[in-house]
Amino acid sequence: MIWIPALLALASNVDNTQVGLLYGMKERKIPVAAILLAAVSGSMASALANALSKWFLSILPGTYWSTWMGGTVQILLGVRALFSVDRTSTYFHILLEKKWWFLALGLSINNLGIGLSAGLLGYNPVLFGIVVGMAGGVLLWLGSLLGQKLQTYPLSKWIYPLSALCLILMGLYNLL
Repeated sequence: MIWIPALLALASNVDNTQVGLLYGMKERKIPVAAILLAAVSGSMASALANALSKWFLSILPGTYWSTWMGGTVQILLGVRALFSVDRTSTYFHILLEKKWWFLALGLSINNLGIGLSAGLLGYNPVLFGIVVGMAGGVLLWLGSLLGQKLQTYPLSKWIYPLSALCLILMGLYNLL
């Protein structure tokens, strides 16, 4: 089941792609240091939330409850993302005007919920954090490149709904 952590990492970092697209469409480059900062902070946030959820696992009786809670968290994150497309886009538009470390902090907050969910599902905190951090940095970089190339194509309107549906489907998969 190696594909589930990879899909979780991609789905939780779609915001990074959106931010990169916005910067690229404005023909602004994201410095490598900012991309690394976003990747490291996202990795740390995800690993920390994952490790905290391991503590929940020691309290909960059996693995059924932890799997059920992890799947439910994924579904809730997906539903929230699906119904808050405009608000999230506006939030990141404002966030883009701040310093780079605010950008990294804002992007890493998204990884807390997915890290908690992954921990409840039993994934290793360190490995999951590394995968999430790498996905975050790569998607931020790719988003900025795509934004430069696709300035007139309305790609960004499909990113959030697809990510949300991906989270909901993975949550349902974990519940079943």
